[in-house]
Amino acid sequence: MKRGFSLIALAVIVIITLILATSVVIAATSTINNSKKLAFGTEIKLVQDSIYSYSARNDGQLPISQAIIFDYDSLRDETSKEQFTKNMETIEDGKIVLYEIDYEKCGISNLKYGNRVNGKNDVYSVSTKTGKVYYNMGLKIGNITYFTINDELLNILNLGWEKQANSGVIFEPSTTEWTRNNVDVTIKISKKYIVVGNIVATDIGGGSYTYYKNDDLSSADKEFDIYQLNNQTITKNYTVKVTYKEASNMKEKSVEHSVRNIDITAPTVLSAFTTKTTNSIMVNASANDSESGISKYYFSKDGINYFESESNEFTFENLIENTSYNIYVKVEDKVGNISSPREQRNISTDSLGNISIRGQFSSSSNASTLVEIVFDQVTDTSRYYKIDDSEWISISGLTERLYIDQDCTIYARIIDKSGQIKEVSKRMQKIE
Repeated sequence: MKRGFSLIALAVIVIITLILATSVVIAATSTINNSKKLAFGTEIKLVQDSIYSYSARNDGQLPISQAIIFDYDSLRDETSKEQFTKNMETIEDGKIVLYEIDYEKCGISNLKYGNRVNGKNDVYSVSTKTGKVYYNMGLKIGNITYFTINDELLNILNLGWEKQANSGVIFEPSTTEWTRNNVDVTIKISKKYIVVGNIVATDIGGGSYTYYKNDDLSSADKEFDIYQLNNQTITKNYTVKVTYKEASNMKEKSVEHSVRNIDITAPTVLSAFTTKTTNSIMVNASANDSESGISKYYFSKDGINYFESESNEFTFENLIENTSYNIYVKVEDKVGNISSPREQRNISTDSLGNISIRGQFSSSSNASTLVEIVFDQVTDTSRYYKIDDSEWISISGLTERLYIDQDCTIYARIIDKSGQIKEVSKRMQKIE
């Protein structure tokens, strides 16, 4: 029998070696990419939180400087575009208007990204419509370019991927979606570890909640011990910290998991700008939400009946010219928290101006009389008059003079470019 490997066996070994090497490279790449995602998500979340904090301290104002026109149409894949459309940003002519963040105003420093090292687009900007932060240059990780915090980055932040990797401690939240209800976190700890002290959840308001080992779920034939809250409900974002050590090693280690998807804070309407015509009022609202984001806008002109819209713009139509209205705007976030209404009082529709018809018959029944039709000066309007059922006659000036010698009714009207009409009439009758 011949000694050594056959060519076929050697080829199989080479193929297996290549497969294993490829698997190692893919796993390493995935780990590196997740680390980058966590680092970027953490930084842009810091910028976003700083924006909301500044706005809350400054009556809804944002720490912004110059406007930046973002070229939305240049994005080639839907994943990139969805990062803007999911936030309901306004896109006009393929562009989005964002504003560069003034880092000094909101106390941001030592940024890894957004520091102009790689050109003018290497900045963080904010939308005045939604209050959302974007990284204008975008960060390409794997096959995706990240411009803002999307669902994937939120999940990575919530799960604390980097801190949990290979720790033997697994945190399983009841949901990673935005909610305004309790989020339970079940903690699974490998049986090879000893828990040091109590496992405590600490919320932002200063409350603390102790976990206990659920012996009904933990058993000798399972790999993990299970820890849960003892019939306690936390309705604020919180952090769970586990300190543990190996039985054969006295060195302690700690790992944390932060719940950041509970939203019990109502959003805020920052502004409600109005544009008017003689028969309409268009409202352009801006709002921010420190947690889940804005989902709906509500508009009213009486404070009682509201029109729901997914857009931040709404137009009240068929209004009366030269009339005052009180405009109200509310917003709702993605978990159902609704803001207090922002009121804009005494918003008046534009006036078509006044029309007067002057003149009357004297006591002499045979005499004719001069009648003047006088219009106010109002731009973008057309003026007309007619006598009885005749055709309307256009007037080029602001005054029209007529000589009337018989009983009739004189009509005058003004029409603006939106089609709004104002009309007056006067009955001319001889004195018998």
